[in-house]
Amino acid sequence: MFCYNSNPWKDEETLRLIARGVITYSNNLDRGNPPNAYPPSLVKGLRYLRLACKQHKIEEPMGSAELLRWCQEKPLRTWPLSLYPNSVGWGSDLLIDPDTRQPTPICESWAYLEQVEQ
Repeated sequence: MFCYNSNPWKDEETLRLIARGVITYSNNLDRGNPPNAYPPSLVKGLRYLRLACKQHKIEEPMGSAELLRWCQEKPLRTWPLSLYPNSVGWGSDLLIDPDTRQPTPICESWAYLEQVEQ
């Protein structure tokens, strides 16, 4: 059972997990791996995001495939995450480019962003 308290550190970790999962998923597809094999970081990030959605009483992505759609359709500012004001790519940015279906530079920044203790 997860306990989720919304705070910028936890929400940044959620976004970092999802971004890493998006990068890994994209790399796996490029290598010819099956599209239904979702990376553990994406699945863990999804669990945390779903808890944030419940806490904010908004509709949650029901699975990894729907989360990937969120990544290419929903700007980060619409996600139920509380991030620090100077966080990388906060605003209208997407994690997946809807035209190329590849991770965006913002996604790559989040994926490789080092965790900083607050």
